[in-house]
Amino acid sequence: MEEKRSFLNVQQVEGGKNVKIISVQDYSPSEIQKEAFEQQYDILEEFVLQHDSLQHLSPNSLNTVRFITQLKADNTVDIIGASLRMGIDKNTDNLSSGGITVKVNIETGIIESNGVSFDITLPEFEVHPVSQLKLIGFQIPYWDDVKSMCIKAATKFHDNKSVGWDVAITKDGPLLIEGNHDWGARVWQMPAKKGMKCILEQYL
Repeated sequence: MEEKRSFLNVQQVEGGKNVKIISVQDYSPSEIQKEAFEQQYDILEEFVLQHDSLQHLSPNSLNTVRFITQLKADNTVDIIGASLRMGIDKNTDNLSSGGITVKVNIETGIIESNGVSFDITLPEFEVHPVSQLKLIGFQIPYWDDVKSMCIKAATKFHDNKSVGWDVAITKDGPLLIEGNHDWGARVWQMPAKKGMKCILEQYL
């Protein structure tokens, strides 16, 4: 029988911190409630199993696409950019926790840059440090579905016109993890090796 795992996490934390992975077979519902209360965890989420190709590429974390959309006055959506974030030694893909990011072609879903880290003393990564698989040329699965899902989501939230969506890719398709109002320009700009202010200015 496949092990069932879940996340317990503290609400409103950043960078993948204060998250605990548990096997639900090891807990009764009352024990989970007790653990959450004692450790001040607020949310219980099902563990996401990612697509095999992404698991092979970066096996230590759930690797998510940061997909940035801009909702315009006529309710149409522009795609600003996309990045794939990957973990290295930890079970989170956040760059603030030591992960790396790459630039993704918004039309094709193919990685088109080496990986970079928030640690600017590190060289670029041509291959993933754990899997040793080449990054440039990797095709993110279900890319058309990723785009369609994020564009649809962007039209539902008119209060925040600029959103960075975090998307996991499962064997059955994309899964929307969350939308970020503060979507982190560095994750988008660093692998592109240039500033993107000129793109954003047109929406001011």
